[in-house]
Amino acid sequence: MQDWKQLEQIDRDIRQLREIAARLKTVQPDFPALVRNADRILASAKMLELNVNDLIDLTTAAQPRKKSLPPAKV
Repeated sequence: MQDWKQLEQIDRDIRQLREIAARLKTVQPDFPALVRNADRILASAKMLELNVNDLIDLTTAAQPRKKSLPPAKV
């Protein structure tokens, strides 16, 4: 799992998941179940993001990063 390219891809996928969930909330704000579930997806994506960031931090502590990841959008 410490392959840097895999970590970058996972990070991109999590960001995309967050963007899609945020978009779902705005598509039909009068649909309470959709908004609640999108909020749950956003919370889960945040936990994934924290886990991946911890792994990236551990990986970079062992060796310097060649390039840095852009900051996450909230």
